Amino acid sequence: MLVVRRSVASTVSRRIFRLFHFASAFAIAWAIGDPRSPRAFAVEVVVPAPATWQYFEQINRGQNYPDTSAARWYSPAYNPAAPTYGQWKSGPSPFAQGAIDAFVGRPTTPLAGTAAQRTTYLFRSTFELQDYHLDAASGTISAICDDGCIAYLNGTEVFRLNMPSGTVTPDTFAPSVGGELTYTSSVVAMTPGLLRTGSNTLAVEVHNNALTSSDLGFDMTFSLDVFPPPVDVPHPLALSAISAKHDPAIGVGANYRFFNRNGGSGFHGVAINADGQTAFHGRIDGPNLNDGNDSGIWIGRRNDLQLVVRSGTATPGLPGKNFRYFGNPWINDSEEVAFYANVVEGTSPFGTDSIWSTVGGQLRLVAAIAQQAPGTPTGVYFTPSSTNRMTDFRFNNGGHVAFRATLAGPGVDGNNDYGAWVERNGVLELAARRSLPVPPGMAAGTIWNGVAMPVVNDNGDYIIAGQTIGPAPNFTRSSAAWLRSGAQTQLLWRSGEAAPGFPIGWRFSDVGFDYLDNQGRAFLRGNATNNDVTQVSAIWFGTRGAFRRLAYDEMPAPGFPAGALLTGIFSAAGPHYNEYGELVFTGGLRQNAALGITADNDAVIWAYRDGALTRVAREGDSAPGMPSGTRFRSFSPEQPLINNYGQVAFFAELVAADNSELGTGAFAEDRQGILHLLAFEGDTFFTGPGQSHVISSIVPTSRYSDIDTDGYRPAWNDNGQLTFLAGFDFGNEGAILVSDLLFVPEPAGALPIALAVAACLWRSRRKSKRQMRDDRNDGGGECPK
Repeated sequence: MLVVRRSVASTVSRRIFRLFHFASAFAIAWAIGDPRSPRAFAVEVVVPAPATWQYFEQINRGQNYPDTSAARWYSPAYNPAAPTYGQWKSGPSPFAQGAIDAFVGRPTTPLAGTAAQRTTYLFRSTFELQDYHLDAASGTISAICDDGCIAYLNGTEVFRLNMPSGTVTPDTFAPSVGGELTYTSSVVAMTPGLLRTGSNTLAVEVHNNALTSSDLGFDMTFSLDVFPPPVDVPHPLALSAISAKHDPAIGVGANYRFFNRNGGSGFHGVAINADGQTAFHGRIDGPNLNDGNDSGIWIGRRNDLQLVVRSGTATPGLPGKNFRYFGNPWINDSEEVAFYANVVEGTSPFGTDSIWSTVGGQLRLVAAIAQQAPGTPTGVYFTPSSTNRMTDFRFNNGGHVAFRATLAGPGVDGNNDYGAWVERNGVLELAARRSLPVPPGMAAGTIWNGVAMPVVNDNGDYIIAGQTIGPAPNFTRSSAAWLRSGAQTQLLWRSGEAAPGFPIGWRFSDVGFDYLDNQGRAFLRGNATNNDVTQVSAIWFGTRGAFRRLAYDEMPAPGFPAGALLTGIFSAAGPHYNEYGELVFTGGLRQNAALGITADNDAVIWAYRDGALTRVAREGDSAPGMPSGTRFRSFSPEQPLINNYGQVAFFAELVAADNSELGTGAFAEDRQGILHLLAFEGDTFFTGPGQSHVISSIVPTSRYSDIDTDGYRPAWNDNGQLTFLAGFDFGNEGAILVSDLLFVPEPAGALPIALAVAACLWRSRRKSKRQMRDDRNDGGGECPK
C-alpha cells in the first residue's frame, strides 16, 4: 500500500497560512505557466504497511512445499485457499517462533512448531501498483530473517539472505551465523516485466539453521521510489527534489542511502550551475560504515546523479593515501567540479589538506599538503595551517583554481611563510608570496607583507592584492592590488590614491577585491578616508582610472524621505555580484525616530542595477504570496543572490499580522522584477494525486557553504532556479530542493539557425525589459543576419 506521512501544524494560524499559500502559489503557477513538468519527491510504495501476511507453518520435516497442480506456492497464480495439504493463516508481522532480540518490545505473531519439527515457514503478501509505479528503476527490501530467507517477486527470486546457492527444499538449513541476524537492506533492480499493473505478489520462505535452534523470526518491507505522473494542473510550488534522505546513494553500491549516521543534515555545500546541474557533499548510511568512508561528492540532477568520489577510496594523485572527508564542492557551467578533501595514509586518524578537480575529464590533484610549492625553492612545501587552509579556495567556469597556503622548508620563516597560487590551464603558478617583490607600479624594493585570496575570472585573468612594505628607510606600509591578464601585470589600485566619487582629499584606505568579470572590470569594497580621521565604507566597480562609486555608508537612502541614510553596508550579508556591474547586499538604515526607522524595519536588501541603487525588500514590508498582514521580520544572515539578469533571490523570516513568528520563506524576482514567494515552511509539497509532504524547515544551501564570496552563484542561476535544503514532516534537512517556479530556459546553442535568430530576438527583448546597458552582450557575438 502507499505510505504518505503527514504532520499536524502546531497552531491553527499555521494551517490557515498553509492553505492560503497553497491557493496563492497555485494561482501564480497557473498565471505564469509551469515552465516544465517538475520532478516531485519520490513516493515510497511500501509492502506491506501495515504488514499483513498469509503464512504457512505446517511443513513438517520431510514434507514438500504446499504446491498445487496449477502453480508453485510463491507464484501470483497460486491459490492459498486450496493447498495440497495444511492451511494458510494470516496475521501481522513481525513473526516469531521463540524469542527474537530484534522484536523485543514489539507485538509478534507466534509461529507454531519447533525447529526439530519444522525447518521452513512460508509467507505471502499482495499489493497493488499503478502504471507509473512500473517506471521505478529499483526497489529496496529491508528484512530480518532469522536464520535465512529467499524472497520472490511475482514468482521471480529477487533476494537471498544467508541461504546456500542453488535449489533449496523445506529441509534445507540456513548456514550458522553465530547469533541473530540484524535488519538488512538490499536494492533490487526492477527489470522489465518484474512489476505489474494491479496485483503483485511478494513471497518469502524463511529457514532455520539447525534442529536444535531455539528461535525463528521474520519481518520484511519492500519499497519502490517512484515519481508520480504529471498532475492535471501546474505544480503549486514547482519544486524539484535533487536528492532526499533515504534515496539510494548512486554509485556506492546496494544497501546504501543518503543519511547522516551521526545526526544533523546529510547534505552540505549544494551548488547549481547555469544548466541546473548540482554538486553537493552527501553523507550515507549502510553496512560497514565509519567516519572514514561514509561520505562523497555527487553531481547531476534527480535521477541522473553521478558519484564523483567517495571517502575511503584511494587517491589517484597521492600514492598510499585515501580520501577521508570532503569540503563543499564547486560546479561550473562545463559540469566540472572542484573540492577540498582531507586525505589519510593507511588507518591514521590524522589527515592532510588537498584540493581536487575534474577539469580535463578526470579526477586529479591540484595541490596538497607536503607537496612542493610551485614558484618556490626546492624543498619548500605546503604545510598545515589554521589560517590558510586549503578548504578556502575558488573555482570558476574556466576551470581555474585559486587558493592561499602556508609554507615550510629551507629558508622559510615568519616573514615569508605563506602565499597565493592560481591554476590556469592545468598549470599551478605562484601569484604572490610574503617578502617577495611586488609587481611593477610601486617603488623599487617594495615587497609583499600580506597576501589576499586571488580573484580569477573565466579567462584566467586574476587580481592579486594585499599589504605591502616599501623600501628603507621609511618602510612605508600600504595596500595595493594588481591585475594579471595573460602575461601582463598592471597596478590596479593602491591606498592613498584618490577615492572615486568622494570629494577632493578623500583617498582609498583598506580595500579588498571580491569579483573580476570577464571584461577585466573589478568590484572592490572597503574604506575611503579623509586625512585618516573619517572612514567611510563603500563599493566601487570598474578598471584602473575608471572606478565609479556604487554605494557608500551615510549616503541618502534612495526611495526614502530626506534624512534617511544608508549604513552598515558590510555589517550584514553580501555583497553578491554579477557579470554586468550589478550587485545586491543586505544593508541598514540609520535609525531615525522622526522618520519611523526603528530596529524593527531598519534592514534593507539593496540592489544596484541599471545604474541605480534600489530597494528590493525591507523589514516590515508585506511578504508576497502570503496573507494580508504578513511581513518580513528579518533577512537570512546568508547573502542575498543576484544573477546575470539582475534577478535577486533571498531568504527571510516572516511574522503574521499579530506579530507571531511564522518561519522561513524563500523569495526571488522574475525577469520583470516582480517578487515571488517560492516556498515557505508549512507548505504542502504535493508528490502526486492525494500525496503530499509538509515542508518543516527551509535552510539556504550557503549555510553549509564557503564558496560564495567572490560572486560565484552557488544557489541561484540565470535560468531562475534556486536551491535550498528542506526538512519534511519525516525528518530534518531531508532533501535538496530546486525551485523551478521562475524557470526560464536559455535557447540551446546547437539548434538550427532559425532558433539562433529567435534566441537573438529573445535576448534583445530581454535586454529592453531589464533596460540592460549596451555592453551586456559585449564579446557575445552577433545575431545572424
